[in-house]
Amino acid sequence: MIMKFSINKLKKYVCLSDQKSAFYDYQLTAFHKYIGLVAFVLGMFNIALLIPDLIFMNGMSKKLFIIIFRLVFSGMLFLLSYKFKKINKMIVLFEIGTAFELLAIVEFLFVLNLYYQPNFMVQAMGMLIINIAIFLFPNRCLNMFVVSILGTAGFLIYSFFVMKPLNLGEFWAGVVYLSLAIFLCSLFALEIDKHQFNEFVAKKELIHLSSTDQLTQAWNRNKLFNEFNELQKYYGEHNLPLTLALLDIDKFKVINDQNGHCIADTVLVEMVKLINCNLRSTDILVRWGGDEFILLFPNTNLGDTTVILERIRTAIEEFIFTDSIKITCSFGAVEKKDSFDLDTMIRRADSLMYAAKVLGGNRVQYDN
Repeated sequence: MIMKFSINKLKKYVCLSDQKSAFYDYQLTAFHKYIGLVAFVLGMFNIALLIPDLIFMNGMSKKLFIIIFRLVFSGMLFLLSYKFKKINKMIVLFEIGTAFELLAIVEFLFVLNLYYQPNFMVQAMGMLIINIAIFLFPNRCLNMFVVSILGTAGFLIYSFFVMKPLNLGEFWAGVVYLSLAIFLCSLFALEIDKHQFNEFVAKKELIHLSSTDQLTQAWNRNKLFNEFNELQKYYGEHNLPLTLALLDIDKFKVINDQNGHCIADTVLVEMVKLINCNLRSTDILVRWGGDEFILLFPNTNLGDTTVILERIRTAIEEFIFTDSIKITCSFGAVEKKDSFDLDTMIRRADSLMYAAKVLGGNRVQYDN
């Protein structure tokens, strides 16, 4: 019982983890629109900070150091803005974002160390702005929290031991304000992330329901039309094969009449699971209506499709369904030609499937 509970929890965790990964990748498409611009603006802002640095900082060597440091950091931001669209995984963006946030804190503390008797409250305001910027840049909530804590802790430790003179009243006020800011930003980021994730899951579930047959959980006609239109365009442009097959259970009416609709429905559900076990991840199984199903095989010629269909036909023939029912199926398969649209392919596959039934059923007929 404990083992079963643990396995169920593990499955739920894995499912949630997969959903999170899909959610982050979905977010990446939205971030592509503006992250490059944000990185460029931040790079320009970092260069603009050279103006107060050069005005208020004493010593040519310090000014030279700060010019080099800020230009290097801005150059990295400009490179990110130029190369950003090549990032195709959200996890990579998280790692890059975390690295840049840590570099921004290092830069801040480095510049702070070059100033002569800096004002604590002014620098605390700078640290506050950096923390807010950290929570605005796309990243995991945990990453943002840890980076802001590390940066703030580094700033406060430096201020307490190095910054002289230091007003202790101002210092503890700064501790409270910065801690409160991190807490509120973390809370806000968590709520936004939770809301967006729940919205994504709900939207994904709605799309799934609108594309799925309720009984068998195979895809429905809407999914077939959408997938075929996309595949037809892509495979046509790249001159790749696309094959469609239609299957029908032989004498399924007899099963309905002798065993009842509930048993017949169970047979359909079991058959769909069995077919899916014999399909590739790229293949598409659609319930066309009643006991008729359509199979779509991307990047597969008619010869390879026939091999897959024979494997499915044999698996169905040998499988013992609920109530010890045995069934067979007839198949018709056709490969797409330039002049074939979806209706044409379905009609030809349907004719071939009925030809298989005329020959006794339990066979695969394909277009020559």
